[in-house]
Amino acid sequence: MSVLLLQAPQDDLRQGLAALNRNDIAHARESLEKAASAEPANGVVWAALAHTYLKAGAKDAALESAARAGQFGAQIPLVQHSLALFYDGTGDPKKAAAWETRYIATPAARPDAEGFVADLGQALLQRRNFIEALELLENGQRQFPKNAQIVLAWGVAAYAEHRPTVATGAFLRVIRLDPAVEQPYVFLGRMLDQAGDQLAQITAAYTAWEARAPGNYMPVFLHAKALLASPNADAGGIAALLRRSIQLNEAFWESHTELGKLLAERGEWAEAERELSRSIELNPGDARTHYNLARVYLRLGKPDRAKAERGEYERLTTAENAAAPPSPGQ
Repeated sequence: MSVLLLQAPQDDLRQGLAALNRNDIAHARESLEKAASAEPANGVVWAALAHTYLKAGAKDAALESAARAGQFGAQIPLVQHSLALFYDGTGDPKKAAAWETRYIATPAARPDAEGFVADLGQALLQRRNFIEALELLENGQRQFPKNAQIVLAWGVAAYAEHRPTVATGAFLRVIRLDPAVEQPYVFLGRMLDQAGDQLAQITAAYTAWEARAPGNYMPVFLHAKALLASPNADAGGIAALLRRSIQLNEAFWESHTELGKLLAERGEWAEAERELSRSIELNPGDARTHYNLARVYLRLGKPDRAKAERGEYERLTTAENAAAPPSPGQ
């Protein structure tokens, strides 16, 4: 059962939910009991208390709180969903199914449920509960199709569950809803090799962002990356974009890496060495940059340096593999 995370303006409720989310059950219980005393008819509070008591091992109090949550929050879709999770956790699938059915059948949500969906989705993502997050956020984005944060979180969950086409569509929708939100642009830049027939839309989004923010290096860099992923890439134009992104932010290592790789592909080995070396100065922990620099050193007739860079690549790769978390579903 996932930890419940809701949104409401009361300080005690906010503090209780924050404590519950970090598994600080004692403080969660203290704050939420205060909130329940102040607002005894608040179904959100009782739903949160139900989860708190259950985690504390106080099952009778948890069931009583869940009953009150159902009494006072029966029309709030995300309280309905919370109770479905709660009863599933208590081993009562009949009640869990009843609340989930009610949740799905509810045509509209109270205004405060919109923030609830976004916050609960983020909490599930942070805990790597991707399947549960995807289900919640699929319903949430249907209920609140204009909420950019819900659609963004839905895209992250879809990507984590190996659904890149769905994720790409979600991130593009976030950009249409709110072009000022930067995360979808960055996420799309990490999955360009899986963009398929949506690559043209991604490139257009970067071009538009670049026009709106001419002093920002990131849209210039991402525009260049999108063009690099195109089968008809103009190497000269891409190199010019990467150099402009470096002019705007010389300390951004990825621009140096991409420019170094492009120059190496064009056989401009000395310049490639400079760019890749600068990238490593800025970020010595990127294994692939060491690998690319090793290849350049071989072309330049510097086998000792190539060997050193290849050794660093292997060391970093081994460390990354050892530290990698299990993939979703494992």
